[in-house]
Amino acid sequence: KAAQDVTLDAGSKLEANGPKGGEITVHAEQGTLLASGAVEAKGADYKGGTVRLLGDRVGLLGNASVDSSGAAGGGTALVGGDYQGKNVEVQNARQTFVADGATLTADATGHGDGGKVVVWADDWTRYHGIASARGGALGGDGGLVEVSGKQNLTFAGQALLSAPYGSAGSLLLDPADLYITSNASHTGTKDPTNPFQDNGSADFFALKSNIEAVSGTVHLSASRDLIFETSLNLAQTTGLALDANASNAIRLASYGISTAGGDVSLVA
Repeated sequence: KAAQDVTLDAGSKLEANGPKGGEITVHAEQGTLLASGAVEAKGADYKGGTVRLLGDRVGLLGNASVDSSGAAGGGTALVGGDYQGKNVEVQNARQTFVADGATLTADATGHGDGGKVVVWADDWTRYHGIASARGGALGGDGGLVEVSGKQNLTFAGQALLSAPYGSAGSLLLDPADLYITSNASHTGTKDPTNPFQDNGSADFFALKSNIEAVSGTVHLSASRDLIFETSLNLAQTTGLALDANASNAIRLASYGISTAGGDVSLVA
């Protein structure tokens, strides 16, 4: 814990591994937390533990790795805040960045349910990494991945939520306005030397291809508007559902939404 900045360099490693996962909190109270190394709270026999990476600004750079997996169930990995930023005991970041080489893992590695991965910021989140909360190879359901900035979000990464012998988990995206686009030229900021640069509002979107690749139920929630600028095809996996809601409006125009037998719910 530091009043200002914390840096975990590439090659660094924090461990709270054991028969069950322990707890690790890294907290830059009024500054920036930049992590490029490994942070682990893995459970070899029981559930994974809890990792919290917190600060005013939080960035996972390079090949940063956060792992709270466990043999009997996935643990918890929190980057920039807890679920929907509502946990008063966990400081919310103002801005959060996850590079495309970074991984967040809360898998069940034996028999058990996937855990919880949250990437949050009160202002904006730019997410390009891989988050995983998979059910156990011997049984169990997938867990929860939430990726969001309360105001703005770039979602151009992956969410792995499969469960070989159970129900797939779920992904939640819940900013103020959510734009679904197929424009791959929008790649967001990936500059590791300045991950918090201001690229303007056009930088915020969720990529169609990345949502379609999610191996679980997709929940899209906007506190204002949800705009589909393209079609959305979730038919790669049978039964996966789409749940979309917006406090103001959902705009589909002429674009389609399809699943392979999964429910579709649109509420505005």
